[in-house]
Amino acid sequence: MKNPYKQIDFKKFNDLLLHLNPNAQALTACDDAGAVFWASDPSCKDDVNAVTTRIHQNLNSMHPDEEGIYYLSSGEGISLYHTVLFDLADNPCGGLTIVMNVAYDISKKDPSVVDSLQLILSCVAKERELVAELNSMAHELEERYEELNLVYDTDDQSDGLIDGPGVLHHLVENCTDYLDVAMAVLIMPREDLTIFHHNTKHPIHYVHSLLQQLQKNLFPWVEENSSSLVMNNLGDTLREKILPDVPYKLVCCPILVSSNDVGGILVVLNPNYLRDFTNSDRNLLEAMARKASKVAMANYDSLTGLLKRNGFEYLLEKALSTSQSEGKTYSVLHIDLDGVKVINDTAHTKAGDKLICDVGKLIREKIRDTDSVARLTGDKYGVLLDSCTLEMSCSIADNIRLAIYEMQFSWEGQTYDTSVCIGVAEMNADCESIQSIVAAAELAANVAKEQGRNIVQVYQPGDTQLQRRKGEVYWVRSIQNALKQNTFELYSQMIQPIDGVSHTLHFEILLRMSAADGGVIPPGKFMPAAERFRLMPIIDTWVIENCFKMLVDAAKDSNVEDYKWSINLSGQSLNEHTLVESISSITNQYQISPEIICFEITETAAVNNLKDARNLINALKEFGFQFALDDFGSGLSSFAYLKTLPVDYLKIDGAFIKGIVDDPFTEAIVKAINQVSQVRGLKTIAEFVENPEIIRFIKNIGINYAQGHGISKPIALAEQLNQLRQENLRYVS
Repeated sequence: MKNPYKQIDFKKFNDLLLHLNPNAQALTACDDAGAVFWASDPSCKDDVNAVTTRIHQNLNSMHPDEEGIYYLSSGEGISLYHTVLFDLADNPCGGLTIVMNVAYDISKKDPSVVDSLQLILSCVAKERELVAELNSMAHELEERYEELNLVYDTDDQSDGLIDGPGVLHHLVENCTDYLDVAMAVLIMPREDLTIFHHNTKHPIHYVHSLLQQLQKNLFPWVEENSSSLVMNNLGDTLREKILPDVPYKLVCCPILVSSNDVGGILVVLNPNYLRDFTNSDRNLLEAMARKASKVAMANYDSLTGLLKRNGFEYLLEKALSTSQSEGKTYSVLHIDLDGVKVINDTAHTKAGDKLICDVGKLIREKIRDTDSVARLTGDKYGVLLDSCTLEMSCSIADNIRLAIYEMQFSWEGQTYDTSVCIGVAEMNADCESIQSIVAAAELAANVAKEQGRNIVQVYQPGDTQLQRRKGEVYWVRSIQNALKQNTFELYSQMIQPIDGVSHTLHFEILLRMSAADGGVIPPGKFMPAAERFRLMPIIDTWVIENCFKMLVDAAKDSNVEDYKWSINLSGQSLNEHTLVESISSITNQYQISPEIICFEITETAAVNNLKDARNLINALKEFGFQFALDDFGSGLSSFAYLKTLPVDYLKIDGAFIKGIVDDPFTEAIVKAINQVSQVRGLKTIAEFVENPEIIRFIKNIGINYAQGHGISKPIALAEQLNQLRQENLRYVS
């Protein structure tokens, strides 16, 4: 058991000592071995420690005076009075020491110091008894809390926490049964949750009115004061103020949904003829309220009070099981709220939060008591419609859509239009999993967004639009898995100098995805989905980092720095304000030479993001990177903005190169592009060079570089680097 003296605050006794005796310098306390564990003046701790340790080691041979006090001076030049402290069994367990000022004469005992020490000793003894009593109570409470855990087993890792409403029902029942009270009540207004449980031995009358009083009057008081409350006296002044019409003894504890946010109350009640509630009852109920807080925070969204995704998925699992065993039909709604970003950007994020809350409340009002609603992510909601045909589900969904469209959301005098896109999917015994149902509802909502706003879309398995989106979702998941599991693979294609002047060989870095069967998936399969779902910045970063790593590793035994390596940047990456910082960080991490890297940006992406493209190019060129403008000539006014982009290379759109041999007009366009490029001091690269005849044509025009299957087909970057390594070894040898 803890030494009760170590739990005492000795500072107040030191203040008393200095007030009573101006010759005192400090007060110290030591343990049963004489080791000082507290000193009002740390500078004297070591000296006192030497004396008190010697005293306590020689208690049998060193004798105090008749009042139990040692007064002596030490060889270290300090004078002190010391007395031994005893535990409840009269065993030595510590000591108190008064250290006197240096000039103090301790040749004879000073009665005033002795009186001060005895007064402090008396006060310490009383506080020791109080601490011991509190320790005993805490120990008893800990035992009761452990006993409660046996009765109410809600380990945070258990599946029970997933079923928030079910766990809270069980908690309220345990409060009633274990405390043997007439009724227990849990109220969480924001979650629209009221749970109560009766003890049939002690009837409670007018329950509905009682619950209204608790929510209307008691909850606001607890919310304001953030404290527990015990009421046994029916004539209590506070009771008359907040609960005049509730003739029951009660204990109430707050339920926190964040560190300082009271989200609900847990109450137990007894009729007047039953026992009074004690502090022990309050302590136990507070323990239960803490568990309720954990369940609430795990299952309910702190902003809206709606279920979180994990709680919603638990309900879906139960519904699917019931559907498969009993044949019941449910429906799932995926509700996508429009306009939150606009409100956040033009007003304030608080306005966006209020809109999210208002819409959540409205959805809850438009569904039935047996239905459930959850906030899935920022501005998306899920609804489970119980025992509901598809026709009825569409009717409910349309009522929600119309109500949100007509709600006229206002913030600081400004009114904003609101709308939603809702996807509806049926859940029946034929459904494979909740994931497929949720995905179906989400797909339907996405199709609704493509068709416009303020639309309800029903998922139909044969719908071609839905199937197309389903395929995109499949590729999104494949991309995410490839990023996590590192199953993307880098390829490279040679860009060969053909003008007799340029000599540096270039390689363009290309991306492929490894298939489960060992094959290779071309970018045309997964890139459209990556672009639609804005995954390109993540992919670009992956390519840059892994390319840099492979080049640096290969540079140890090959001459990779003698070549130029081209990496594509997507239009989406141009809008990423952190891209320059990210590239700089990766460059520093791998210590690569920026001069060997050329970033490629398509003409379309550059035109659509002209300001961002120019800023990005200028920023990265300061590091030493170079740039190429890809697919040049595909725009309507390519030459008009060329002078504003400080690129180093122009890659002529392959559509012109493929037809150059048979089309004099195409040949003239390519000549014009090359001539303007040379005037601007830019090198030109021809794409899609497929045969020797095209090579001959573009050489005559004066194109600097050629790329295509007529030059070299793409190969794995690892293989390309190995070839360069072998050539380097042959050259060295």
